[in-house]
Amino acid sequence: MQPLVVETDWLGERILTFRDLIPHTPRALFVGLNPSPVSLAAGHYHQGRLGKRMWRRMEQSAVIPSPPAGTYHDEWLFRLGFGLTDLVKRPSPSARDLTSRDFAHGRARLLALLLEAHPPLICFVYKLAAEQALDKRLPPGAGLVSARIEGAQVFLMPGPYATSAEAARTLRALKALLRRRSRAR
Repeated sequence: MQPLVVETDWLGERILTFRDLIPHTPRALFVGLNPSPVSLAAGHYHQGRLGKRMWRRMEQSAVIPSPPAGTYHDEWLFRLGFGLTDLVKRPSPSARDLTSRDFAHGRARLLALLLEAHPPLICFVYKLAAEQALDKRLPPGAGLVSARIEGAQVFLMPGPYATSAEAARTLRALKALLRRRSRAR
C-alpha cells in the first residue's frame, strides 16, 4: 500500500496529512475530526490513545475482524471495503486548535468527496466532526442520526469516553446496519 502521509495545501499552507483512503465502491466512509501528531508520526490513521480505543472496541464488537499480524487497522478497513478520511486535514494536538475556517473548508471538501465516492453510510468517529459536517448540534448519544449527507445515512460512533456498555450497544447497532446493507447489495 502507498504511504498514507502526503503533503498537500490546506487554506494556503503546505501541510503533512493523511491521504483519503477511498475504495472504488465504499461500504461506508469513516470520518475523523483531524489527524493527530501522534498518528501522523506513526503514519496511520487513529494511532493515538483514543484512536486505538476505537479500533479495539470495533474488534471487540466484531464490527471488523482483527487485522492480520503486521497490518494496521486503517489498511485492514480499506481492504474490507471501507473508506477513511478526516473532516479537517490540518493536524493538531487538540480540537481547540481548529478554526471556523478549517471547519468550513473541511465541510466543503467532504461534500465534494461524497459526491465523488457515493458511500451509502458515513460513520463519524467524533461528534464534533459530525456536527461541523452537518452544520448543526446533535442530541446526546451515538448511533444512527436522523440526517443524510449527499444521500448517505449518518452514523455517530461512540465517543472515546463512552462507557463500555454504551460503546458495545452502539457498535452492535453499527454491525447490524452494515450486515443489512451487505445483504441488500
